[in-house]
Amino acid sequence: IAQFDVTTGTWSNKFQAELSAVESNGVILDVVLNRSSNFDKMYVVGTFDTMTSTSQVQFCSVGAWNGQVFEKLGEGLCPRGNGPLSITRIQTVTIGSDGDLFVGGNFESRVWDGGHFVSIYYVARFHTSTSSWTPLSNGLIKFRQAAQEPRVNALAWDSSNDILYIGGNFDAIDNKAISNGLAIWSKDSNLTSFSTSGVYLDSSESSGGTILCMQYEIISQSLFVSGNFGRIGGIDCKNVAVWQKYTNKWMCLHNETKAILTVTAMTLSNQILYLTGWAAETSDWPGRNWMSP
Repeated sequence: IAQFDVTTGTWSNKFQAELSAVESNGVILDVVLNRSSNFDKMYVVGTFDTMTSTSQVQFCSVGAWNGQVFEKLGEGLCPRGNGPLSITRIQTVTIGSDGDLFVGGNFESRVWDGGHFVSIYYVARFHTSTSSWTPLSNGLIKFRQAAQEPRVNALAWDSSNDILYIGGNFDAIDNKAISNGLAIWSKDSNLTSFSTSGVYLDSSESSGGTILCMQYEIISQSLFVSGNFGRIGGIDCKNVAVWQKYTNKWMCLHNETKAILTVTAMTLSNQILYLTGWAAETSDWPGRNWMSP
């Protein structure tokens, strides 16, 4: 974790938390800043176990950074057993309207809810008022084919309607088919399918695509998504699109001359969408040849 001082134009790693994983360095995959508290607090997720290689405090891939101290969130989301989900990989994090934290990824955990142990898969909610973790109510994201492992790659929060948008690689809630790679959650409707068809690699819709990034724009009530797909919501579109809530329709944002093959990050600022990633061969980005994977 490094800090940039805009007044001096310098970087600093003072008070840096040296995150560590078993037999390797820790990896940070996403951060989000909470400005609603008395002090700014940055939530950090990824793949890491401890703050230093000698620490016995187990963070289980999620923590909070206030600029000086790295804090544990509840008892964390520690993995269960030695199977494919024995390492907690938290890919994405967002903050709800009440300050609660939502995280998604490829993980399985087990937490105490005050009366018994409950299992958490792929998406979790941290209640700041009680400092406790719970699964999303009523439903489990899955693949209908048991051989495939679901993954949640992106979360976005609609603060005007208190809705959590979920994107990734999955096609079912419990055993019921849903829009491929897209789901929504709210306190009223719980975990449900998205309102349109999902993402696919091509127009045949025989192979599912993947959502990698999401951003929700509150003024226009629009959900921006990127990922690995050739079709979304029933329209042909490569990798970048926007859904408008009022019309319940998708619009493709792909541009051959400015195409990004794989979007690695997405953010919104003042109603402008910013993307980073690998430039496609069809684009006219400077240096596209050496940028290609």
